[in-house]
Amino acid sequence: MKVGIINGVYKEEGYDHLKTLKLAAGIIDPFYRVDVVQIYLNSQDLENTALLKLIAERVEEYRIELISHIHGIPRGEELKRALFGHSLILRGQKIKRAVIHFDESLTSQSVEAFNEVGIDVYVENIHKGITAEELAKHDDFVEFVLRVSQGYNIGAVLDFGRYFVGETENKTMDIIGKILETCKRLMEKNVPVFFHTVGSRNFDQKREDWVSPGCREDKLPQKKILEGIVALSAATAEPLIIESEKVAHAIEGVKFFKALMQELNG
Repeated sequence: MKVGIINGVYKEEGYDHLKTLKLAAGIIDPFYRVDVVQIYLNSQDLENTALLKLIAERVEEYRIELISHIHGIPRGEELKRALFGHSLILRGQKIKRAVIHFDESLTSQSVEAFNEVGIDVYVENIHKGITAEELAKHDDFVEFVLRVSQGYNIGAVLDFGRYFVGETENKTMDIIGKILETCKRLMEKNVPVFFHTVGSRNFDQKREDWVSPGCREDKLPQKKILEGIVALSAATAEPLIIESEKVAHAIEGVKFFKALMQELNG
């Protein structure tokens, strides 16, 4: 399973896209290189064609596997800018993938618009915890992806942390079971899946409590979740994107997950 980072690692430097790409390519530190980068394009980014071209050029120069992240659910003129911007930075990718957050206003037309310019849309879960109310939102997300997958190029992103928000440690195995059940349900219908995670000192996962994934302070059962996913299907479940907002946390997380994947794959 490939492991990636987001441009949020440079949150304190304005989410520096170009510096993130340098970090991923091993230019800042030759001993540190990651497999994948996920870049979020906000409204200001989409209006900055020069920046978009620079991102595209650096991605091609560094030979980086790139995934983009869509801002909101764009419509009208905003959609036109999003289609242009995401197409531009993904232009050299074998598979063009863009993440979008699920909500009730997301429609198959949004997916179709990106498909028409060659981009597969990956819908990310937004529920928090596993209460009945939140699981209803989660089921709506899964049903939407499965329904739309019958006619369009769509995938799913499972954010591990969202399953744990507001829950207690005695629910850990139930939560892991829900993640794996969802993963299996999607894979059985040939829906591609990849993952988001962070490390956190507690299940509430406030940003000030984020730590390196897999470290001693991390309360999320990263290893147990990955063990289950690899047992289901290592080939169709990737990549794992670390959404840490500090470089040190991301670097340690990449090391942890790469070592873990070597262990799990024998």
